[in-house]
Parts: sequence; structure tokens; C-alpha cells
Amino acid sequence: MLSKFIPKSTTDITQDILYTMDIDCSEKSFRDITLGTKEFNEFENQDSEWKDPNGDKLILGVIDQVCAFSND
Repeated sequence: MLSKFIPKSTTDITQDILYTMDIDCSEKSFRDITLGTKEFNEFENQDSEWKDPNGDKLILGVIDQVCAFSND
């Protein structure tokens, strides 16, 4: 899944961050495999381990929507 993080407040040093995320629907986990600031997949994430969303409502919502879409 491709996603874009937009900071709540922007300054000259803040940037939008583009993520490529893998989602494991059976485990309800995720990992960010690449990221970028100008385009997707600029940099490989060195910490691309599967992670539990740990109650993060935004990530849980994304996982639920992606998994519901893939089941249709």
C-alpha cells in the first residue's frame, strides 16, 4: 500500500513523507518497506520488521480498509 504522511504544521524543515507499506491481514500487522520525500521508493527502510499497530487507530483503520478491500 502507498501512503503519504502530511505533518499537522509545516515549516521549511518539515516534509511530506511517502511510505510503501506491507500489510499482513491475518496477523493485523504492518511494515514500512520503503519511504521517500519526493517520490515513492526513494529509500529502503532498514527497520522493515513486521509491527503490531499497538492500538494506533489510524493504522488499524488502514489495515481494516485494505483487508476488507482485498476480500471483495
